[in-house]
Amino acid sequence: MKIIAHALFASPKMFAFLCACWVSLIYAHGVDASDDNPYVDAVLADKPVGYWRFEEASNASVAANLADKSDAIQGSYNMVTLGIPSATKALGNAAAFHGADADSYIDLGSPESLMIRGDLTIEWWQYVTNSNVEDQAIICWAKPGDSASDNVLYEVVLRYDQKQKEQKYPRPQIVLGHEYGQGTNVRMPSQATVHFNRWYHIAVVRDADARTVQYYINGFPSGEPISYATNNNNPTGGESAGVTIGRLGRIDSRYFQGYLDEVAVYNHTLTADRILKHYRTALQGADMKERSIVVAHRGNNRFAPENTLVSYKQAIEAKAPMVEMDLQYSKDGVIILMHDKTLDRTTDGTGEVKAKTLDELKTLDAGTWKGTQYTGEPVPTFAEVAKVCKGQTIIMLDLKTLVKGDDIAKALSEAGFPEDQVVVAPWQIEHATSIKPYLPDAKMILLHSQLPAEYTGDDIFFDDMKQLGFSGFSLNWSHLTESFVRAARQNDMKVYTWTLNNPEDISGAVLMEVDGIITDDPKATAVYIEDVVR
Repeated sequence: MKIIAHALFASPKMFAFLCACWVSLIYAHGVDASDDNPYVDAVLADKPVGYWRFEEASNASVAANLADKSDAIQGSYNMVTLGIPSATKALGNAAAFHGADADSYIDLGSPESLMIRGDLTIEWWQYVTNSNVEDQAIICWAKPGDSASDNVLYEVVLRYDQKQKEQKYPRPQIVLGHEYGQGTNVRMPSQATVHFNRWYHIAVVRDADARTVQYYINGFPSGEPISYATNNNNPTGGESAGVTIGRLGRIDSRYFQGYLDEVAVYNHTLTADRILKHYRTALQGADMKERSIVVAHRGNNRFAPENTLVSYKQAIEAKAPMVEMDLQYSKDGVIILMHDKTLDRTTDGTGEVKAKTLDELKTLDAGTWKGTQYTGEPVPTFAEVAKVCKGQTIIMLDLKTLVKGDDIAKALSEAGFPEDQVVVAPWQIEHATSIKPYLPDAKMILLHSQLPAEYTGDDIFFDDMKQLGFSGFSLNWSHLTESFVRAARQNDMKVYTWTLNNPEDISGAVLMEVDGIITDDPKATAVYIEDVVR
């Protein structure tokens, strides 16, 4: 079904031709039975005035599983594909929206119950697939036509303007807006942004008395509440407007492109605890094979000087099941720990690491830059760190240079560290052939900033990687996609992702079912994981 949906995105005109008819949609308000679904129970317990689940098939005459089937208000949808698998089994199916070319949206009419001028919560699940559309509408109450006047009570869009596109990792920003008086705008952009090609749970809460907006991403607050100040009023109009999902009612070009699910509207503010409850309940239906583990990035990197003995001792104290470290050579061929090619950032020395002998490196202070309590902390050898970690944690080796397999094996032997507790992570696929013969019992994963260029979406890629000795991947979170994780898991290969420190990213990685989350704060990350999977 997902393959069919993606094909329809590629050819919206064909989709429009095949689906050139309108289908009735029931909208309702109030509270009703949940069909024995824990996520639905959690949402309905908070009394939404509108709740759209998109569970029905595309050719159904009504939308099932709404908040109240007994008090229905007629609505309609156009060029929307239903029955798409959602983020987890607890959420069921989703709706696919096909953008402006297909004129794809849902029209809910103008029910009085949705005319919300005060406290407001809008909650939804999204999966954005198009990276070219500048603004994508989620839901809005707005007057049709070019001028909104004073008829915008709320509108949520994903803003992807030139500013977002110029970022290192371009991604959309969430914006809640409304208008009052004679078209006076109040637009409150989120501090955080979201990525393409993955599921998110998002909630936006407008507190009319405090005149603040709080965003939540994947169950956790995203930044502090944003004030729209005492001189900006709450919305006052709305009588001649209507509610649309997937299209900004007053600007027809702002269409959503991707999947939406479980859209709920409340005429009150949801608390942080309730929003996290909703997210946690959705994950309880995910049937995760195992919990994502914590990987301590360069040790206890947030608090201690990276790649030092004290950093790994603190990570072990934080009960990190795996620690990550950066390996490269000294001038005289000893494997030492250092991330940068030069000494300038993390020591009191200067110049290239490879230009210094081990004795010269040992004279440097690798701790003071992080705090005076670490003054005199030395640059460690790999063997020294392995001895500290022996029997305490698994070690992941980020090979910053072409470190040889026999040299790694020699250092492990010196430390008495068991080879089967090692994960080796080269950056180049070709590097594998010089490593695996010397470390047959170690796991080997490909470390990469983006999805491997060799990956074409089929199983042949994974078969080839296994033949080379790889058992998984460590990929930048900004570029990781749900489809890649799913494909890797189906081929019995693990996926780690780096470097995650924000709760919304950590909980999103748990949702995506990654095997390991590489983080600078292993203790806090373990707490966040526990919060969403308990």
